[in-house]
Amino acid sequence: MNLKPVIAVAALAALLWPVSAANAAKAPRRKPAGPTAAQKKDAAVEKEITADRDEVQKDRDALEAIAARLRPKLESSPDYLSAIAASAKAQAEYNDAYNQFIAELMTHQDYKDAVAAKAAAQAKGDAVRKDPNSTPDDVSAAAKDVLAAANNVTRIQNTALEGDTHLASLKASAADAAEKVASMKKAIDAKVTSDPSFVAAKSTLDQAQAKLDAARKKLG
Repeated sequence: MNLKPVIAVAALAALLWPVSAANAAKAPRRKPAGPTAAQKKDAAVEKEITADRDEVQKDRDALEAIAARLRPKLESSPDYLSAIAASAKAQAEYNDAYNQFIAELMTHQDYKDAVAAKAAAQAKGDAVRKDPNSTPDDVSAAAKDVLAAANNVTRIQNTALEGDTHLASLKASAADAAEKVASMKKAIDAKVTSDPSFVAAKSTLDQAQAKLDAARKKLG
């Protein structure tokens, strides 16, 4: 076998390898693919959304600051403060009378028995729920017993309350006083939201929110 051609090829390859390696080293590296047009668009939209969200928060803070500035003056009016005080007094009088009513009711044996039965039913219900051996029917039955015992206590209370005109009058007075405060508070809220500075700030916030909503829709 003639080895000369093989040796010649090997020698040529050895001579050319450094040149090939050098050329490979000099060859420019392929740049990684950049973001697509769609990705660039989404990134721009995300940036827009972030800016719009910040604007909305800024405008909301400004609106709340205006309300915080306007409200104290309105809520410090003598009429409003008087209504709040009257409501608190009426509620306190009713609470005291109700507590006395319950204390007197507890002297009746039927009510004491009903309260004790309710407590026992609740304790049994808790034990049944915690017992891993309890079936769903056991839990359901215990819950029904608790409800029945609670209803019995309420029934006795309501029956006794029907004959207590003084307590009923105090309850009605407390409700009327609370309703007066609620009505005055609504009037204060209306004055705050109709103030020109609040209206202008609310309009600015609404526009910023609309701009943010429109930007979010661009992401599909």
